Amino acid sequence: MRTRRYRGGRRCSGGNGGERWKDRGTLLSQQKITALIAVGGTLLMMISPQSSLASARKAVVLWLFTVLPSMLPFFICTDLLMRSGMHIRLGNLFERPFRKLFGVPGVAGFAYISSILSGYPTGAKILGELCEKGQIRRQDVRDILTFCSTSGPLFILGAVGSGMLQSAGAGYIMLAAHYAGSLLTGLFLIRRSALRRAMSAATGGGIRSDASGGGSFLFSGSTADATAKKRTEKKSVPELLSESIVSSFQSLIVIGGYIVLFMILTDAAKNLFAQISGQNGFAGDLLTGCLEMTVGCSGVSGSAVPFAWKIAACTFLISFGGLSIAAQSMSVLRNSGVSLAFFLRFKLIHGLLSSVCACTIMKILSDCRGTAVSVFEPADLSAKTA
Repeated sequence: MRTRRYRGGRRCSGGNGGERWKDRGTLLSQQKITALIAVGGTLLMMISPQSSLASARKAVVLWLFTVLPSMLPFFICTDLLMRSGMHIRLGNLFERPFRKLFGVPGVAGFAYISSILSGYPTGAKILGELCEKGQIRRQDVRDILTFCSTSGPLFILGAVGSGMLQSAGAGYIMLAAHYAGSLLTGLFLIRRSALRRAMSAATGGGIRSDASGGGSFLFSGSTADATAKKRTEKKSVPELLSESIVSSFQSLIVIGGYIVLFMILTDAAKNLFAQISGQNGFAGDLLTGCLEMTVGCSGVSGSAVPFAWKIAACTFLISFGGLSIAAQSMSVLRNSGVSLAFFLRFKLIHGLLSSVCACTIMKILSDCRGTAVSVFEPADLSAKTA
């Protein structure tokens, strides 16, 4: 495929001049957002240094005692699998079902399972590394990411379900709705993207596929295995393990920085909303949850609203992830071509679909148990679903 290098060093395929202006507009938007966060964070720390210090300490404790021990082993193992080339062999097992269901390479199965097991932002990290190594295309990254950006079961069942909502049944409802919403989001957006590419190709839009006739590809098994073998032949197991550990720590340190920053912004936004409205209400908890989902879920669980509303709201926040998860994911996606606007858009769809799934599950459970309770009525479902 013909490529052309524009100023700034970014390679654009197909020679489409419109992409150049689109990239410049995206870069300009990112610079504005970065400047806004920097100026806003500086002003907050100057106006209320004590509150900012307390928020930063809380974030560091969260990262050191929760995020680091829970995510580091998964990051090391997945990175080691990718460096050894095993992800390609595992991807071959999922090639046929994921091709038929989503029209994406089988490596999506490896990314999806890893994302489910270890949560945010493992799926994004794997896809970013695969794109950086040239093993999947940018369009593949966008398509696969739509259903491979999920939270882990331990957080949903343990932290939010049993911990915050004090209901194991609520945790299972949110878990099922969260993963169902991710698959529905992937099916909807990928089919829509495939239809748009087909229409563009039919009208001479110039979106070209690879030589094998498919728009998405993963290197063939023999070629990929040979490439992985050649990369690992020159390195010993301790060397590969050391590189995986260093890479995992680097990613987690960046994630820790985002947690600290957004914890400060979230606490400040929550305090500001409380001062303006005069109370810490459900709307304020949803607002803070759109910045940092853990803080939002904690606030929603303690709000004075029907229990079913709490489940639906927490499901939305977990699936949307908030700006903190978006920033963490974008930091590990590297030069994959995924924009922040696209990420927030599909995560918003994921959140809405998941909350609808949660309400549907609660309605089905309510009808099956012979009760006349609607999921939108102020009834405590914890005893019924626990």
